[in-house]
Amino acid sequence: QTGLLRHQPAHLPIDKEKIDSFEKEVNSISDQIKFKKEYFEKIQEKILSKIDLSSFQQIKLKIQQAERSLEQYSKDNRIAVFVPNRKQIVMHDLKYFTSKTIDLKQVEHPFGNFSTILQCSVNGKIYIACRKLFEFDERNWTLIERCEMINGRSNHAFVEIPMTGELVAIGGWDGERAMAQTEGFSIRTNQWKQLPKLAEERHSLTACLLGQSFIYAIGGSSAINYGSSLCTIERMNFAQPNYMQLQTWELIYLNGEFQD
Repeated sequence: QTGLLRHQPAHLPIDKEKIDSFEKEVNSISDQIKFKKEYFEKIQEKILSKIDLSSFQQIKLKIQQAERSLEQYSKDNRIAVFVPNRKQIVMHDLKYFTSKTIDLKQVEHPFGNFSTILQCSVNGKIYIACRKLFEFDERNWTLIERCEMINGRSNHAFVEIPMTGELVAIGGWDGERAMAQTEGFSIRTNQWKQLPKLAEERHSLTACLLGQSFIYAIGGSSAINYGSSLCTIERMNFAQPNYMQLQTWELIYLNGEFQD
């Protein structure tokens, strides 16, 4: 019993004054923290009330507009050339006379040796037309299949009409003979539609847009071996209301020294 009593813990006297003092100190610190928090919140409100956040939004908007303008300027001052047999797109900068080659060898889509490429002024995107229409994704350097053409072709002309937002494929070669079919791709609806045919079948032609609505199809050949060059030009006015009812394009003959 003596041993047991010896190991029992002694009861320490409770100092109530110290406990009360400690509690008061904790409460004082808590009040100080609360006061400082309220003080900083009031300072923050005053600062925010004096800052015109709309000015920062305007600056941000101007920066975004400048970035878009620079991107559009870069797109407006370049030429994109597609090299089908190498599966490459070559960008030529007309401002700084530099070029960049984009390798598409990993792309599994088959291209004809004379597929055509076009840079759209409406959205700045690059399109390649052969049997199908592909859109070039400049961020990932890949081709996105958009839509199959009504009549697959190569050796054709490819022209944009910004007024209507259409990409027009003209003539070409279907694998056996020259073509007179033309078709237009609507960027808005993502669909091809049949357009009036050329007056003459032709491949390896060139075409251009004059004014806002006139497309001219120039030259080309109607034969397999390129031996029969055409000395005619055809045109279509896509602004006239009834152009879809026309049977063929308007044929223009060249007369004079350079008719051959």
